[in-house]
Order: sequence, then structure tokens, then C-alpha cells
Amino acid sequence: MIQLMICDDHELIRTAVTRLLDGDGRFKVLAQVSSRAELFKALDAQSKDIDVLILDLNLGTQGASDSIGDIGELCKRYIGLRILVLSGHDDPETVRAAMTAGAFGFVTKGSPFDVLTQAVRHIHMGEHYLDPRKVLAVVNLDSALHAPAWDATLTQREHEVMRQLCKGQRVSDIARTLNLSIKTISTHKVRLMDKLDVTSNADLIKLGLRHSMG
Repeated sequence: MIQLMICDDHELIRTAVTRLLDGDGRFKVLAQVSSRAELFKALDAQSKDIDVLILDLNLGTQGASDSIGDIGELCKRYIGLRILVLSGHDDPETVRAAMTAGAFGFVTKGSPFDVLTQAVRHIHMGEHYLDPRKVLAVVNLDSALHAPAWDATLTQREHEVMRQLCKGQRVSDIARTLNLSIKTISTHKVRLMDKLDVTSNADLIKLGLRHSMG
């Protein structure tokens, strides 16, 4: 039987989740707590008996970011504790932050009961679990965060030429400023347009201004 602790500041949520899990037969809720202080006190006494902690991210006046910080503290203080976040927050940034902090799983309060039980079972076996409806959003967020910068292929000289163009400088002016030939600056400009996939001087400058290069 998988032994659980539930931490949520809403009594209705705690009671409902406890009844559902206890009624399943595979789970036993050993403790319910409603605040950060109660949580740490209860874990000091019972952490070795708890297989999975089901944790809300909004504990009273404590915001989600503070609760995410607590996940890291819980993992350090109670080695081996596996945390499943059960939260009303469902934005990809919050999901990703909680998992990065050390949570083994994340399920939203709008999830079906079988998603919660699957999450608890997977986490008890040492596997990470994410609400299936959140997987794509988090993957897309990670892709965006790790995507190459728009100017990643530009050389330092090409950056400088583009900055001067965005300031309204002509090729001849840039050549004088950088002590280079007009032909060299023109070549840099052609390479810039090719690398950034723009076809006109106006589009090149517009792209630079969009990224505050002017």
C-alpha cells in the first residue's frame, strides 16, 4: 500500500482527495496538513513513513514561487521524499519550474482521478509523471527556451555593421567608422541579409530595431 501525505490549505480539497485515495484500496493517507509550518513539522515526525507527498503550490498567503522554492528545501531536508504537485496552476512555466526544483510529478486540480492515481503509482516506482494534457505545452516551452538566438550565426563584425545600419549610417559612413573598405562593408551587409533571411535593406534594419540594435 502506498502511504501518502497531503498538503493543501483548502480543507475541502484535502478531504475530497483523502476520501478518493483511501477508498481506492492501493493508497493510505497518513496525514493531512494545511500550511508550510505544519508540513515541515509533520515530515520531521513522519517522513520515513511517507512514500509520496501530494503538495499544493498555494499555501495561504504563500505564492506559487515560494512553494516551488520549498520543493528544493524539502528534497534536501528529507532525502528520498517524492513530491507530486497537485495545483490549480497549469501554465507551462510553473509546471517546468516545479519539476526543475525537484518534484517527481505535476497534476492539475482539474485532472481526472485516474490521472492522480497514475501519477502517485508512477512516482512511487521512482518514475517522473506529468499530466498528459501538460506535456506538449512544457515541451514547446523547453523548445522555445533552448532555441538558438536570432543572431546566433552572426560574427562580431557583422553585429557591429548591423548596429551601424540600424543607426541610419550608410555603407560609406560605416566603412570610415570601422576603418574598412566600402567593398568589405558591402560584403558584410550581403552576408547579414543571407544569414537573417531578409531581402531588403529596410527589412534588415527593421529586424535589428525589433531587437533593440538601433
